[in-house]
This record gives sequence, C-alpha cells and structure tokens, in this order.
Amino acid sequence: MASWVTGRIDEYITAASKAGVAWVLPKCYGTIVLDAELGKENLTRPGVIPGIKLIEEQGVSSWIAMCSSFCVNHGGLANGGLGLPKEEIDGATR
Repeated sequence: MASWVTGRIDEYITAASKAGVAWVLPKCYGTIVLDAELGKENLTRPGVIPGIKLIEEQGVSSWIAMCSSFCVNHGGLANGGLGLPKEEIDGATR
C-alpha cells in the first residue's frame, strides 16, 4: 500500500532525511506527477506532491517518481499471490 494512503509519508521521509538516504521513491501511478493539468484529473497527485515537497524542503534526499499503471500496482503481480476475492494467500504471483 502506498505510504501516503496510510498517512505515514512524513514519518518515512523525515526518517530517510535523518539517516542520510540519498534517494526516496514516492509511490505513484498513472500520469506525470508534476503536470498540474493532468493532476486535476488524477486522484493520486494530491497524495504524492506533499511528500515530494517535504523531500525537497528537508534538503537531504533527492526523489524520483516511477509511474506505473493501476493494474501493475493493484493487480495480481503486485500483490504477491494474494487472492483478494477469496481472502487467501498462496505465495505464488500470477
């Protein structure tokens, strides 16, 4: 699950800065996160941009956003074999 969904992104970014982590990869999918026009249509941008701003404000880490598709993030390959409809785990990715 994306850390911004859990409301813990600030904690992760602050800890990364304190530890001197060089790169932080915010969880993104869909469009180009810095495109404000697309951001009006994209439901994820509001959750990503505050984290990016915090990374930049702390001045320790750099960031890179790897945008994949919704299906990759929430489909069978991403959930490690978790059968959501059946609520079972077999450990085999599909």
